[in-house]
Amino acid sequence: MADMRIGTGLALSRPAQVAGGAAAGAAGAAGGKGFLDALAETAQQAIQRSKAGETAAMNGVAKTADLSEVVAAVTAAEVTLQTAVTLRDRMIQAYQDIIRMPI
Repeated sequence: MADMRIGTGLALSRPAQVAGGAAAGAAGAAGGKGFLDALAETAQQAIQRSKAGETAAMNGVAKTADLSEVVAAVTAAEVTLQTAVTLRDRMIQAYQDIIRMPI
């Protein structure tokens, strides 16, 4: 299995080609991104937003940034984190539901 690293500590594994590459071929033939690519891109954006919030907080402590900018950046980072946690929880729940399905 290939392993794709995203940020620090988060890794998504990409399954091997399924049925001669049918999963990868469908996304490539349509010219669009696959689900894993979209998920990876979203994770990268979430990491960038979190880093921007941290940078704004540090600038606020150093008194080089306006308080409203700091609050806006930290709030955006917090909302992004809450969204990521919610998505993770729902994906785990969906996986567990699939595992419990009778064959």
